[in-house]
Amino acid sequence: MCIEESCVEVSCIERFWKQFLANKGLGEQTKYIDCFHFELSEYLANELLRLVLIGQKRATASSLWAYEIEGDRIPQAGDYSIVTDWDGNPRCVIQTTNVRILPFREITYDICKLEGEDDNLESWRKGHISFFRAEGKELGYTFSEDMPVIFEEFEVVYQAEQHRIEYRPVYEGELCRELFQDFVRHQKVTKCWRKENGQWLIKDIAFTDDWSEKEYETLVTCLKHTVSTGGFVYAAFEKGVLKGFTSVEPELFGGEQKYLDLSSIHVSEDMRGRGIGKTLFLAAKDWARQHGGRKLYISAHSSVESQAFYKAMGCVEAQVYNRKHVEEEPCDCQLECEL
Repeated sequence: MCIEESCVEVSCIERFWKQFLANKGLGEQTKYIDCFHFELSEYLANELLRLVLIGQKRATASSLWAYEIEGDRIPQAGDYSIVTDWDGNPRCVIQTTNVRILPFREITYDICKLEGEDDNLESWRKGHISFFRAEGKELGYTFSEDMPVIFEEFEVVYQAEQHRIEYRPVYEGELCRELFQDFVRHQKVTKCWRKENGQWLIKDIAFTDDWSEKEYETLVTCLKHTVSTGGFVYAAFEKGVLKGFTSVEPELFGGEQKYLDLSSIHVSEDMRGRGIGKTLFLAAKDWARQHGGRKLYISAHSSVESQAFYKAMGCVEAQVYNRKHVEEEPCDCQLECEL
């Protein structure tokens, strides 16, 4: 499931391609066939890229009808392609090793497991049917079980020297105090939002937020519980060091609101302002959407800076307040975000 990259800075892509040619000792007559990112959302595009870079994802499935509508050449063994992240930064060169075309209904788990995304055929089918229906609506074709699928196998033959920030899920066994040893929670606050007589006002309230050792221990316990109960913990790493994380609890609440609780989202002080929070928030939204949520619920820090971030993410005051959150954090702003 690939999306052609149409807004990438050409000079950046060409520079990356020349580095690849030089590294492999190939002449300038060697060309790449395609430059693309995976999927239709930032979280999934970057997550599938991560799977490619670690060698877990070794294939991709595309609609033959999409190729025909757009007039694109069908991949062939030996082709080179550049895979970018969502923002269009080139991250690796892949080479096609095998191509087969078969009806969607005939794809078995032995075939689709090469994509490295799902633990069973049912999950793979669900995700790909959703993608093909969305793509078909955009391009003008209607998905069916007989739709011909181009199943392309590939290998990574070159990676960018610097991977910048790596985003990935965090598993229960990784969660320990040492994971946060270089994480800087520190936040100096001077102004906060407060609701008085039904009106939101900015008040001069100064304090410094930081976590004690006991609070770090509580955080680890809570995140372990989130993972063990089927929730979502997703993090940003720089050179293997944790720099940001978010978590979503698995239980729906709020009746018809179908809230899923964004229980945490934090970025280390030394990495703020680099878009990490946005990427983590979008990942949380995607996960919540895929797990039946209608809205994210956020009991959010009331500082002006934090509220500006949530507003930029599309958050508004929650229609239904979570009483437990209000009792535990009476100064928080209770927000929601449509999925």
